Amino acid sequence: MSMKLNQSVNLVLFDNKNVTVWTSNDHPGDSWPIGQTLREGQSLTANLSATNLTKGLSFVQGGLAAYTGSDPPQLYYQLRSDNDEIQNKSTDTTFRNGSIDIFASSNEISHLSLSLSLAPTMQF
Repeated sequence: MSMKLNQSVNLVLFDNKNVTVWTSNDHPGDSWPIGQTLREGQSLTANLSATNLTKGLSFVQGGLAAYTGSDPPQLYYQLRSDNDEIQNKSTDTTFRNGSIDIFASSNEISHLSLSLSLAPTMQF
């Protein structure tokens, strides 16, 4: 077995035949590193304690949604494109230094459909 952390911040584990058996992008945790792209249907889960894993950000068609830790979770923020062109397309969301970018994909072609500006992080 071996592993590799690639430039897109994806940790990939390989078996003895060099076949991918697990990737961190397929199993997001409680953080979203700069450069990582998450797909529609994935969620980041806040690790509040050893027994309290709360759904935080969910990646939905055309954007993302943030939920409180209540039972059931309550929507408190939503960033979605109201562009009709992406309603039936798959979307990916990438955290960049200074923005969250939402891309719509169709027929192997991806284009930026929405961007939320953020304060850039300090680079050391």
